[in-house]
Amino acid sequence: TVRRTGVAYDGRTGGLLYLYRSEAALAAAAAKSRILTDNGCRIDVLDLRPKPGVNQRCRIVKPDGTTIDFEGVHTFSDEQVEWFKAGSALNVVRKKVAEGKV
Repeated sequence: TVRRTGVAYDGRTGGLLYLYRSEAALAAAAAKSRILTDNGCRIDVLDLRPKPGVNQRCRIVKPDGTTIDFEGVHTFSDEQVEWFKAGSALNVVRKKVAEGKV
């Protein structure tokens, strides 16, 4: 949660994870994204199994059904993908300790 971690979250799920270095950068990105959604556009991630070092194919779907395809840059390492899938790095550590792997 934001209270425990200090990390802001926009409430979206099933998409790409972006990390911002400042609150201002997060606000600017959210404002740009809102322009699309407020105008009835949908953003889809086409590559459902992200791979570190491989860009993600994405698509904007306009209300009339036309699409704009683009690539999103994926910069996570294998370890960071594991943390993300587990919900946090701490969850990965807990599981490894429980399994006697640490």
